[in-house]
Amino acid sequence: MINPTKKFESLKTILITESLNVFYFGKANAIVTGDKEMLKLRKYKGIKIISLKEYLG
Repeated sequence: MINPTKKFESLKTILITESLNVFYFGKANAIVTGDKEMLKLRKYKGIKIISLKEYLG
């Protein structure tokens, strides 16, 4: 029996993390997205994460 000692992140999680870092280092004020996982975060390192509907207000 194999007992993994390390948890593996899903590809989607890795892509979201990389995208968030790009926005952070690019000094974005907000992220407008339709991605439900990103929208659940609501904020990342001071950057608002909002839907298009919220953006258009």
